[in-house]
Amino acid sequence: MSYSNYPQPYPGSSYPSAQPAFPRRKRTPRRKITLGTGLAIIVLLGFVIYMVFNSLTAMIRLWGPNTAAFGSSYITYAGHTSDIFAAAWSPDNKYVASAGADKTVQVWDASNGHLIYTYKGHTAFVRALAWSPNGKYLASGGQDKTVQVWSVEQGKIGQRLLTYTGNPWIVSSLAWSPDSQYIASGDEASTTIEIQVWRALSGELISTYKGHSGSINGLSWSSKGNLIASADEDGTVQIWNALTGKNTVRFQYGQEKGKTMIANAISWSPDNTLVASAGGDGNIRIWDVAAQKEVRNITIHHSYQDDYDKINAWDNNKSKGRVRISPDTNAVSWSHDGKRIVSGDNQGAVLIWDVNSGKLLMYSDGREAPRDRNINSITCLAWSQDDRSILITNVSKVVIWKLP
Repeated sequence: MSYSNYPQPYPGSSYPSAQPAFPRRKRTPRRKITLGTGLAIIVLLGFVIYMVFNSLTAMIRLWGPNTAAFGSSYITYAGHTSDIFAAAWSPDNKYVASAGADKTVQVWDASNGHLIYTYKGHTAFVRALAWSPNGKYLASGGQDKTVQVWSVEQGKIGQRLLTYTGNPWIVSSLAWSPDSQYIASGDEASTTIEIQVWRALSGELISTYKGHSGSINGLSWSSKGNLIASADEDGTVQIWNALTGKNTVRFQYGQEKGKTMIANAISWSPDNTLVASAGGDGNIRIWDVAAQKEVRNITIHHSYQDDYDKINAWDNNKSKGRVRISPDTNAVSWSHDGKRIVSGDNQGAVLIWDVNSGKLLMYSDGREAPRDRNINSITCLAWSQDDRSILITNVSKVVIWKLP
């Protein structure tokens, strides 16, 4: 990938050496400048220089790799009183549900961030959320070892329909089937790592998948409805049959310095032929399910950071002893049109890039966004149904990035 097309400073213009031949005007007596007037002029000039310098600095800092567009339009929700762990769009994109360490699930208006309802059914941290494709229900799970299914329909919002207690330990991941009939729930930190598939409104267990040896970090149900992709701490991405629990494909992350890289998140392509995974190696990997092999390994987050550090070297030099942290990719989501992927890392960078070329198209970064819009260590990403907005979650805020 080339990063050579940065905006160049305007070269300016040359001025002729000869002076125009205008007749000289008669000089008028100079006005005497008092001390007060002089100070006022100095203050005014200082203010003008300050504003111009800051504007130029902002322009420089907003230049992104490969001159990609910088994200600048956000809706920020900060209604939680503690860390935020999960968020999900409603299927019609009108609402967002978010949850976290305050033991609540909050439903709010995606257009303005206004709170609509707070669900308080959990007794511990809420770690996972999933909105049913038909828009009628929310499933929430967490450290109380339960998955709770409750209504978000108008007039019935907050009515609990089911409390599922089949998971052996903390519920870390949730995914609905496309027909809204089943839920897959994964756990973490248990002695027997399990992913269970069960009927959403009765709790009847359909299948149990035990192919992983580490905590389940991500679940994604294919739009065809028969396959589930899962990613976990053991560094594997696995594809398996949702109803039988039979494994079909296993992809393995490599090792770095003797340590297996973690798989943090997973997302199906719209045509169900590929899956994209985010991992501890800082890359985005694309796997071909039918061919059972990796077809692309995107290092865009490393390239972005290298480029960012070069552009802002003057700023980095201000902090002596600053340690450069290699990015881990924490989240990934495939656009519904299949042309783009958005990925996020542990340093706050959210990058939108072209799937075919790997070219960076847009980015949003907490290091460059205004202070009240900082986005650090991304934990969750999701495209809106129309691909015009992206839901971004970190521990302190939930942000809707409205694309230009």
